[in-house]
Amino acid sequence: TAPTFNETLPVDVSAECDTVPTAEILTADDNCGTADVTFTETRTDGTCANDYILTRVWTATDECGLETTHTQIVTVQDTTAPELSNLPEEEITVVCDEIPDAAEITATDTCSSDVTMIFTEEETTPNEDGNYTITRNWLFIDECSNEAVFTQIINVETEEKLISTESLNICIDDLEFNLFSLLADGINTSGTWTDVDGTGGLIGSDFDPINVEIGDYLITYTYVDGCTTNRFDINVNVNDECVVLPASSPPCDLEGLDEYISKAVTPNGDGYNDTFKVGVDAYFGCGYTFDIKIFNRWGQVIYQSANYQDDWDGLHMTGGLTVGNTNDLPSGTYYYILVVTGGIENKSFSGPIYLGK
Repeated sequence: TAPTFNETLPVDVSAECDTVPTAEILTADDNCGTADVTFTETRTDGTCANDYILTRVWTATDECGLETTHTQIVTVQDTTAPELSNLPEEEITVVCDEIPDAAEITATDTCSSDVTMIFTEEETTPNEDGNYTITRNWLFIDECSNEAVFTQIINVETEEKLISTESLNICIDDLEFNLFSLLADGINTSGTWTDVDGTGGLIGSDFDPINVEIGDYLITYTYVDGCTTNRFDINVNVNDECVVLPASSPPCDLEGLDEYISKAVTPNGDGYNDTFKVGVDAYFGCGYTFDIKIFNRWGQVIYQSANYQDDWDGLHMTGGLTVGNTNDLPSGTYYYILVVTGGIENKSFSGPIYLGK
C-alpha cells in the first residue's frame, strides 16, 4: 500500500507575477512504516519575461519504494500596467512664450525592471488670433507589453495688448473711408478687422456709412506679433451733419446750389437719400429749370431730364445696362452734368454720385 499525504493538497492556481504562492510543505504516512516526501519545481517560460508556468510535484515514498505523487500547476501572468507618478496637470493654458518643458514622469512596475517610454508631441495650426494647442502623450510599456498612457493638453494663447483708441466721425452721405488711414504708418496690414456691433458698414478695411443707421459703433483691428495680439479700437460716429435741408426762403442766386446736390443715392426706402437731389425744392419759386444728365463710367447716358424734379431713384431710363430684367442699375459711381437756366443767372454743375443698393 502506497503512502498517503497528511495535508490538504494545493490546487492549480493563476497568479500575478508578484503574488506567486509559496510551495506547500507536505508530509506523508504509511500503514507499514515511515514515508519520505520529495519536492521538485519546473519552470516553463511563456511569451514574455513575467509570463511562465510552474509545475510543482510532491512525491511520497515508503520503505518498500511505493510512491504517491501530487502535481500543482501555477500559471504566472503579468497583466498590470506600470504605475505613473510625478504627473503634470492634464490641461493648462499659457502665453506662448511661457510653454513649459515636458514633464519628467516616473513609471514603476511590480514585475518589470525595464519599462520603455515613448513621448510624442503635436501642435495644431494657429488660428487667426495666433492661438493653438499642443498635445503631449507619454506611453509606458513594460516587458509584457502592458501599457500606461498619460496625455496633457496645453492651450497656447497670445497676450492681447491695446495699442490705441481712435475716433471717426462720418456722415451718412460720405463715401467709403479707409480705416488704415487712422492707424500708424507702416503698420502690419495682414491682420483682422472686426465689426464688433455688426453695423454692416465694414467692407474689408473700409467703412461705408451708406447703409448704416445714425449712431456710435466700435470697429477693432488686430494682428499677431510673436506672442502678442495687438489691438486697435476705432469708435465710429455716424451722423447726418452733412445732410442739407431745404431752406424756407433760399436766395435765388446759384452760388450755394452745390451744397444741395446729393453725393450718394440709396433707394432703400429709409427716408435718407432715396432720390438724387439737386436743389429743385430749395430753389422753388426762383424760376429755374434744371436740366440733368447722368452717365455711367463709360460715358453712356443712363438718365436725363429737361425739367428735373429731384426724383431719380437709380433706375435706367431705358432698361439697358441694368441688373437682371429690371431697370435697376448696379451699385457704383456715376457722374452727372446739371445745367440750371431761366432764373437770375445760368450755371452748370458736374460731379460724381455714388449709387448704393
